[in-house]
Amino acid sequence: MYSITLLSGTIWCGLGNAAPNDDALGIFRLTDNCCREHDNCPVSISANEEKFGLINTGFFARSHCDCDGRFYRCLKRARTIIAHKIGFTYFNLLRPQCFRKEHPIVTCLEGYKKSRDRCRVYLVEQSESKQWQWLTTNYSKRS
Repeated sequence: MYSITLLSGTIWCGLGNAAPNDDALGIFRLTDNCCREHDNCPVSISANEEKFGLINTGFFARSHCDCDGRFYRCLKRARTIIAHKIGFTYFNLLRPQCFRKEHPIVTCLEGYKKSRDRCRVYLVEQSESKQWQWLTTNYSKRS
């Protein structure tokens, strides 16, 4: 799939991809590999799709929290300016929600110092069954 919203030098980082096949990577191979892995997250919810009782009202797919965690760690390991830009844009500017099956959230116990609308530590109801729910990604630059 072709996309004009890809970061130059990558074929997987942005909305869609420009990869001729699943093995192809752009000039920034380490970063592109992270984006490819994230794009291929086995558990995601496309924009305007309902799955697991959750509706994605966003403009792009939302991933299982495990996939977002792997994406964050992969970008950190790449240790390049491009990987940093991708990570900053995704986790700090776009700030997507991820989803996971967890005990029901009661409230946010602790937010981030510079971003009170994002939760770092949740209080959950351990006595209730786990359910699919949206969570804030906890991979922003910490302050």
